[in-house]
Amino acid sequence: MAQRTGHIMISYQWDYQPEVRKICEALKRYRFNVWMDLDKMSGDIYKKMAEGVEGAEIIIICMSTKYQNSENCNKEFEYAQVRKKTIIPIKMEKDFNAAGSLGLITAGKLYIDFSNMSKFDENIKSLKKEIESHMDQSVVAKQNTSNGSSSGSWQKVNSLADIDHFLVDDNEYNRPGCLALKTSRKRWLCAESDNQTIKADRGSIGPWEKFELSSSKPGYFSIKAWTGRYLSAAVNGKVTISSSNIGQNETWSIFTRNHAIALKSSHGKYLSAQPNGMLEAAQSTISNYEQFYPYEESDSKWKM
Repeated sequence: MAQRTGHIMISYQWDYQPEVRKICEALKRYRFNVWMDLDKMSGDIYKKMAEGVEGAEIIIICMSTKYQNSENCNKEFEYAQVRKKTIIPIKMEKDFNAAGSLGLITAGKLYIDFSNMSKFDENIKSLKKEIESHMDQSVVAKQNTSNGSSSGSWQKVNSLADIDHFLVDDNEYNRPGCLALKTSRKRWLCAESDNQTIKADRGSIGPWEKFELSSSKPGYFSIKAWTGRYLSAAVNGKVTISSSNIGQNETWSIFTRNHAIALKSSHGKYLSAQPNGMLEAAQSTISNYEQFYPYEESDSKWKM
């Protein structure tokens, strides 16, 4: 099956599956959409390999002598180069030096050394940072080449099950499966107690920063605060959280791209967080101001 556009593909040689699986699971805990072959491809393996590469935003290649000597691994990383995919090399074998086509493709690239698994925590953080830097560059590139189109590799969410991995519980108010969103400036969306105001200005997360999602039909959602009021966007772009009922203004579409989320109002405009924390829904394209990020494990230092 073809993987969803925008995933991170891990290309590796089978003997290193335990180590690579640990890397994959760690990246998933950071809310990245990661794919690796766990069961050895069968059937038309070249078609499946091509689909994995073509649908990937980033390809992590796990370098070792056996990887370099594997015909199928060579096909994967060479095809990734042909398709102009972002390649992040990591080293699985101590003292390994890439040669041949692998050496040519990875020449000049910084690699992360996973040959010493005792430094796994340090290395996985470095890998996360490297992935995020490439994602930020890709967002700008797609925005600039799409003539204002916000589609790119953003995927529309059709059901709550599609974003279940983004949800957290609100134990204080007994609300399981809430969505908490922060801006690129690490400020959380917060519903104030005046039943009117919602801002993106909080540096910590608590019940006021968590929102319940519900869906009346596939692809459309309502977003309810702890006050029982719904996130609302007027035609003029004004955003409030004042309505106790769900209508057109309280209906949203949700889009995801890797670990980012964008919210689109029923009027076709994206929710945007300004530098002063004010929210509006007036933009037709997605820039950094329209991208939000769900809770992840590294946020646990804040109140949950």
